[in-house]
Amino acid sequence: DGVVRTAAAAGAHAAGRGAFGPEREGRDTNVAAATAAMDDELPDSELELAIGRLGAIGGDKDRLRLVKSIARANMLRADQAAALIRECNFSQAGVEAGVLMFSRLVDPENLDTLLGAYRYQEEKDELTQRLQLQPPPSAAPAPPPPPPPRRG
Repeated sequence: DGVVRTAAAAGAHAAGRGAFGPEREGRDTNVAAATAAMDDELPDSELELAIGRLGAIGGDKDRLRLVKSIARANMLRADQAAALIRECNFSQAGVEAGVLMFSRLVDPENLDTLLGAYRYQEEKDELTQRLQLQPPPSAAPAPPPPPPPRRG
């Protein structure tokens, strides 16, 4: 019928919870408005509500589902993405969330802020590899080119 839920309500619904707050519950918009809103930066007030919801969700799959919904519906600053990652503390799922959120960063030059949210170096390394920002550790450096043939 051309109606979609707001990003916050959709994210909360994906996590099996109600909307982020009573003021958001039941608020629908048309598809054009929802599509335009997808490029809007996540307001800090919604980030705080999302962090509260993440803390109340027990399972990693549900946390990841909520983070995906938020990231797909909003642009994020690196500090916002880092706050979501810190709240989740889910190793492999955290890397998946980082890959998705990196593509939605308004400030990808602040990748270090996002990486700082991960507890273990292995997670940071895996994220940068998945983002193709560094070669995998097993990749040997390319051998030097052969010297030019001698003329003589």
